[in-house]
Amino acid sequence: MLCKSARLFQVVRFLHVSFGSSSTHICSSLRTMKSFIPIKSLTNAPSRLIIRKRALSSSHSEENAAPTTEVDGLKLIKLTGNDFDVVMELILDDFIRNEPLSNALDLAPQESYWLFKELVMSTIDTSVSYAFRSADGKLAAMRLCNILERPSDNQHGLFAELENQSEQMAQKVGSKTYEIVRLVNELESKTWRIVEPEVKRLLNVVILSCHRNWTRRGLCSKLLLCDMNNQKKMGIDGAISEATAYNSQNLFAKYGYIPIYEIKHDSWLDNNGQRIFKCRDQTTTAQLVFRKY
Repeated sequence: MLCKSARLFQVVRFLHVSFGSSSTHICSSLRTMKSFIPIKSLTNAPSRLIIRKRALSSSHSEENAAPTTEVDGLKLIKLTGNDFDVVMELILDDFIRNEPLSNALDLAPQESYWLFKELVMSTIDTSVSYAFRSADGKLAAMRLCNILERPSDNQHGLFAELENQSEQMAQKVGSKTYEIVRLVNELESKTWRIVEPEVKRLLNVVILSCHRNWTRRGLCSKLLLCDMNNQKKMGIDGAISEATAYNSQNLFAKYGYIPIYEIKHDSWLDNNGQRIFKCRDQTTTAQLVFRKY
């Protein structure tokens, strides 16, 4: 699921939510390339990667509905820099416990703080990040996003910068965060190589998370759809996300996202040839998912 100053980078995205239990979404050498499935090979991929037309049509009416402003006493808000503390509280208290990659590595808050701080700083005040807030001021669910512009040169994404930074951080806090960054960077780096050239502007869904006490209310679905009309007015051509949880992959599929690149965990190895991620839920892959508006 970052850089010296996330504000300096235009490109960022991340992990995603394990909606069934609570929250979710967040390198080996080229010898592991057999685990990567680009879009052209998806015709032979397992059926779970295929988006059915029925799923696309079922979400059409939801997208065009008026924005939901309150659900079960929760108020829909647009996040700003003033919400930094409550956003970090949700991440450190709940998200890293349930996001499959973080959970698989038993990632501790002190090990991951710098990473999530950079992610939050790069998304919290972008006008496209939303949350449901409870009466006590805490967040029940959130969608952290920013907007990506197609680069005109060989500009690197945020996770490429973070991979360099996390090598240094690994010496201080261990290698767990570095391994997550390295995997997500591999997904991120494929975005503009695969997405159609006519797509110039993307909503980047960095973190989509629901607190364990507020699951099964459709909050993440509502967050995905809450500003569709505004996105189109802003000239956004589609949405992209690194889906690192089985449940989030299914949720994105429900709303028309397709996997354009996939990494299988059993083929993503460390320098000793050992598998890095053995998730405790049904997650076995990390996917770059895309939806064109």
